[in-house]
Amino acid sequence: MLAMPSAAALLEVWETGEREHAIDRALTLLQAFTGEPRAALAALGLHRRDALLVQSRILAFGPRLAGVAVCSSCACEVEVELQLSAPGDDELRDGGSLEVRGQTVAYRVPNSYDLAAVATAGDTTAGAAVLRSRCIEAGEPLDEETLAKAEQALETLCVPATIEVATTCPACDVPFAPVVDIGSILWRELNAYARRLLDDVDALATKYGWSERAILALPDARRQRYLEGAW
Repeated sequence: MLAMPSAAALLEVWETGEREHAIDRALTLLQAFTGEPRAALAALGLHRRDALLVQSRILAFGPRLAGVAVCSSCACEVEVELQLSAPGDDELRDGGSLEVRGQTVAYRVPNSYDLAAVATAGDTTAGAAVLRSRCIEAGEPLDEETLAKAEQALETLCVPATIEVATTCPACDVPFAPVVDIGSILWRELNAYARRLLDDVDALATKYGWSERAILALPDARRQRYLEGAW
């Protein structure tokens, strides 16, 4: 069950997240919204992690997401907007297996531990090899055709949690569909919220002499009403 963290808790998340890698930052965000142990969240498939991040973003800032996408053809900036929704648990599968010429190949969706291993691999080629070795299992080395089928099956599992914004560039009329990185977006929005919150604390403490704890304990709407009177 997700719950909206308090303003004070969100400030702590922001202070922690500023020092973290994006992989760890996503887990810090989810800990705040779910209250689940970090190790359990890190073991979630990335599709389940991202579904929870979507739910957290909706809870904190609403379902409407507006931003700017860059055309993949001419680099023109295009304003885009969508309504976020998270897939249900019944839409998500964590893994599976396939038979290719009598060989059984098992595969599973990568998790945050896998991403951390890839991040230390050194380059893209080495990272891809690490991911395959961790998420695709077979009794003997796989040929390229079998490996490609396993990778395609793995990608299919991630489709329900993948957020794409289908649009057409007004400059070159080429359709494109950028993928939304919900973890990065939620972090940027929390970063902006935290900085506004610190400004609020500064203004109200200066005006009324209240403590940070007292100011942060105020509901957002009431804090804004006091801010209106502070200027």
